[in-house]
Amino acid sequence: MALPGPSLLNRGSIAGRIPRFTGEADAFGTFRSPLNDKVSCTGRKPPGYLRLLRRTLAAVAAADTSTELAPPMADRRIRRRLHHGDMFEDPYEWLRSKDDPEVLAYLEAENSYTEALTADLKNLSDSMFNEIKNRTKETDLSVPTYTSHPGGSAYWYYDRTIEGSEYPIYCRVIARDPRTPPDPENQIVGEEVLLDCNVEAGDSEFFSVGAMTVSLDGRLLAYSTDRTGDERFLLKIKNLETGELLPDEIRDIGYGATWAQSSHLFYTRVDEAWRPYAVFRHRLGTDPGEDTEVLHERDERFWVGVDGSRDDR
Repeated sequence: MALPGPSLLNRGSIAGRIPRFTGEADAFGTFRSPLNDKVSCTGRKPPGYLRLLRRTLAAVAAADTSTELAPPMADRRIRRRLHHGDMFEDPYEWLRSKDDPEVLAYLEAENSYTEALTADLKNLSDSMFNEIKNRTKETDLSVPTYTSHPGGSAYWYYDRTIEGSEYPIYCRVIARDPRTPPDPENQIVGEEVLLDCNVEAGDSEFFSVGAMTVSLDGRLLAYSTDRTGDERFLLKIKNLETGELLPDEIRDIGYGATWAQSSHLFYTRVDEAWRPYAVFRHRLGTDPGEDTEVLHERDERFWVGVDGSRDDR
């Protein structure tokens, strides 16, 4: 199965999240907190949900399928908010605190409860996962896209996946003939790796690509990555001739990036609601903190985006 492919390398395009096909199945997609078993409360009495988690785990370990487990119940902690003159009471607002040990422990208790109730479906879940995985062609090549650059250079751009790896490898190869793409069944001679996401991800628990765009002259690659899952990306620029990264780094941007004249980049920023609200212009070699805001959408009903025109003007 080819993962999101040739369009990701078109100028101004966006690379989405990349699905994983390796690892063990997690029955019914049960949420896992980033801290897992590392929740601790050193120096004070364990909060109620930590104790609840321990009791739930103990119940799961000694589960009797004939005994019905009691589900964990979240505390009602009234919090009031005044919004446009109206007072709202939300008893579960406290659950928004993602880093609170009590919230994490409550989620773990919910997960343990779910796993206990669905334990008899574990074999079925694993079987379904393995069947889907076995039907997926893990070593594969996307449909190559032909792109010409000023000066006469032209390439076939594509991404490929390798069995056992979790992420794609973005590549290109010199195009001798725009009508003859590389043969996916044979070794591609002269292949140039633009970005190996498996190497870039390293040991990160989460990894996603938000932008993957080559400059108009074909010399530079701008790409952005997210390692936390909050969809706020770090954009870097790679010199494809030397393999070196330029000092330009732009943090906390939205999806996508677009080249202009191989010397400027346009990108978006998002607000607290993850709405792309502004377009900025960056000139290579300058401080990103001095980037120019070229468009600001103040109406919260609308999002903004930026892309290159067909004639790259």
